[in-house]
Amino acid sequence: MASSALSPEAVVRSPAPPASRRSHLSLRALGVVGALAAITLTGCDFGTLDSLSTDVAGEGGSELSLLSRGLLSKYQAGSDAEYKTLVRDIEGVMQRAIDGNGGDSNLKLEPLKPADIADLGLPPRDVTAAQGMIILTELPCTLSQVEKLTAAKNQPELFPKTYDNYLRTYTSSSEDYFARKVKTLTWTTDLTATVLSRQYQSDLRGSVRFVPGAGPTGGDLVLSRTVLVKPATFLKGSDAQFNQDYQIEAFYERAAGRTVHVYALWRQFLVGSISSADDLYISIILGNLKDFDVRVGKICREGTPLPDVR
Repeated sequence: MASSALSPEAVVRSPAPPASRRSHLSLRALGVVGALAAITLTGCDFGTLDSLSTDVAGEGGSELSLLSRGLLSKYQAGSDAEYKTLVRDIEGVMQRAIDGNGGDSNLKLEPLKPADIADLGLPPRDVTAAQGMIILTELPCTLSQVEKLTAAKNQPELFPKTYDNYLRTYTSSSEDYFARKVKTLTWTTDLTATVLSRQYQSDLRGSVRFVPGAGPTGGDLVLSRTVLVKPATFLKGSDAQFNQDYQIEAFYERAAGRTVHVYALWRQFLVGSISSADDLYISIILGNLKDFDVRVGKICREGTPLPDVR
């Protein structure tokens, strides 16, 4: 859901994982955990870290990576039948990968290929430098609730204490989209955030796509894609880089009021000696995403704040 930074007031708790699954972290690495947590979610426009796992991320495998890349690359041009097959197969393959990873849902994906982002019209870049990862959760929300929260312009109201500045601007008609006159709603996001004295500015391009009847259970499917248009600019802090980010999400109801959330992303990020390829960083990202979905569920249950999709 369009990401962000962690607020300075957030508290990071660090439960110790089993010794057999614990990453070997240097003191220097531990010293930048706060900085990593501070800049975890930058495509989804929001996020907080309430727990930190240093478990080693498992390998999702070639099949899951290929399916996830397909969902990203076919976002605009894929057929309804292709979407349905991709999402159904991703959930099944993910569950097998999680079972093979001792029940741990922290999974890595293989790198993208240039063809996977060909329709984005971005300048040439080494997409293989972006680390892939994926997670699957279930939200206590209707698909309609999640769709509006994903598209909402008032992300700072929905997820407060996150940004210095935030502006999401629709570049197509939200009225036409929610009236189902068009398949896609598009926007740009310009945000600035400061955490642990590091301030960065990023330009994002995002959208949601409604695909009727394409959910694995026969219901509707909502897709969302978010891309970092160019490397983020760090206004304060010289030890951080955030160069690439590609996110693809799929939402569908498994049962009434129970929405499955598939979230895959590929990111190139560096702070100090820690990069987005490190298990520590991947654990922070995926832990943050789980926590974010808990917050989304709370909004769905309470019905407030209301998402602004005007």
